[in-house]
Parts: sequence; structure tokens; C-alpha cells
Amino acid sequence: MLLSLALGARGWALSLTLAALCTNALFRPPPVLPHWVALATQLPRMAASDAASRMERQAALMALVARQLPSAPSVLLLPEEIAGPWTAAEDFWWQPVFAAARARGITLILGAQRVEDWGLHNGALIVTPTQTRWQLARQPIPLAEWNPFSDRMAPSGWFAGASGLNSGMTDIDGTRVLFSFCYEDLLVLPQLVSAGFADLGTDPKLGTDPILGSVPNLGSVPKVIVGMANLWWTGGMAEPWVQQQMLAGLGRLWGIPVVRAVNGPA
Repeated sequence: MLLSLALGARGWALSLTLAALCTNALFRPPPVLPHWVALATQLPRMAASDAASRMERQAALMALVARQLPSAPSVLLLPEEIAGPWTAAEDFWWQPVFAAARARGITLILGAQRVEDWGLHNGALIVTPTQTRWQLARQPIPLAEWNPFSDRMAPSGWFAGASGLNSGMTDIDGTRVLFSFCYEDLLVLPQLVSAGFADLGTDPKLGTDPILGSVPNLGSVPKVIVGMANLWWTGGMAEPWVQQQMLAGLGRLWGIPVVRAVNGPA
């Protein structure tokens, strides 16, 4: 600050440069999560309208997961939309795999599309040893999936108050998790909003402060970023690298690890 005041406009640039150099020199990467494993796949686009193709794809995925279970840690992450539309048929096919994972105390995070009355909503099916639940994307792709003036397309929801399913934050294996689904990697703002406002409220254990009033529930601060992407269409493009760097930057900013599963081009 003294340097910037002494040198005027040039001082601000020099001060920011020195600050950036110091913070990067002093940066220490966050600890890795040995009990989290992300599977990378190279599968083409699923032909959702072809029942035989869908069954073949599910069989390959189930075999892949089944091979991982004997040596898997506590959380196994698969890429975005890798299981395609999740219907009663998919749910039936996957039950033996889910049962095997639960028997070993493993949580599966499976990229899939939840079937709604208006269409498909991108998200993750989280199968824990005790329950099965969804975490949905909070910002679908504009026009292709999201239109704020239509009720026949995927809704946008960045706040827990809008929908707990697409607040971007949840607890997995005792860890507070911030989700980022593919297109959201490029935006940054949804992650910042989710981290700042998801489940923000009064912690009953903390009560109230005579000066501050209600004490915020700081349990909403994320401890890990989970990235899920399906980039089968990006052969030779920079998109995968850009998305990876965006999430890595957020991890550096907050000092928390990033776990990311990607389905890349074959």
C-alpha cells in the first residue's frame, strides 16, 4: 500500500504484481483425498433413443464400476451424463452394483440425467451406504437446455432456497462438497454464489451474538470441489484444458482439493 501511494498509478500495478508473486511463492497445495477416486472414461455419445445401445452402455459401465469396487476407497466418482437418462430400467439394472458398493461401504457418484416432465435435467446420482439422492446442475447451457422465459426447459437455481437439489452444495462421506458440472466450470460465478450462500443460516448450536445477532452457519464452506464433465465431442479442442484450469484455480483460491471425472473423446 505504501509503495502504491508513493508511485501513484504505476505503484498499483507493481504492488499487485509483487503480491501475486509472493502469494504464489508461498502457496502450498491442499492435501489430496486418498479416499476419493475419479474414473476417467473415453466413451462416445450415448444413443438414448436406442434401447439396445443404452443397455450395452450400461453393461459396460456396470462392469467398469464392479472391477473397481474390490480396491476402491470410500468414494468413487464417474463423469457427467455417463449413464444417460435415468429411468426405471437403468435403476433396475444398476441395483446389484449399488448393493455391492453399499456392502463395502462405498459411495458412488454417477453422472446421469434425471427425467422430468419437461425433459432431462443434468446431475449426479449419489448412492451412499444409507441412501440414494440427486444433486442437479444449477446452471444449464443457455438456449440448448435453459430458457428463463420457458417452463419447458431445465431451471436455473444457484441458491439453496430455490432448490436444495441444485444448490451446488451437499455433504458426502462427512465432507462438505461443492459440485461443478461441465459448463459451470467456465462460469465461476455459480461456484462463488453456492460457496457463499448455500445453506447459509443460523446454526442452532451457536445461537445468537449480542452484537452480530444470528451467527452464520459456517458449515456451508466447501472442503472439496467435485468436477464432472462429458467432453466426448472436444477432439483437438482446448475446452478440456480450459475447464480443468478454471477448477484448479478455484481450488488454489480456496485452498481445497479438486476431484474431477471426465469422459473424454475416444
